[in-house]
Parts: sequence; structure tokens; C-alpha cells
Amino acid sequence: PKIGWGHSTWQVGVEIAKKAGVKQVVMFQHDPSHHDNLLDEVQVALQSVFPNGLVAKEGMTIPIL
Repeated sequence: PKIGWGHSTWQVGVEIAKKAGVKQVVMFQHDPSHHDNLLDEVQVALQSVFPNGLVAKEGMTIPIL
């Protein structure tokens, strides 16, 4: 994690989501230096530990149920 950015890692986000019992988690506000290939890798890693996890992408819409 970058010091002073005020954000956690996606792994910490997953831990919190699991403890809260949420059904889906969406990771957003990515480091601007992260390229699409890296975000695709995060998506794969995220879904291995939280199958309903998503990495938000520009223009993505998600229905709220």
C-alpha cells in the first residue's frame, strides 16, 4: 500500500467484506499507475478468495438489488 493515500489494499477490503457477511464486493479507486493487465490479475486473485468479487472498470454499471 502507498503511505498517505488513505486507502487499503484489495486484500484488506476482502477481509472486511467477509467479516461483514456481504454478498458482493467491488474494488474501485485503483492506483492510476495500474494498467489493465494488472487489474485483470487482481480480478483473478480476488475471485479466488471472494467468488462474487469484481474489479470496477471505467464505464461499468452494477445493478443495485
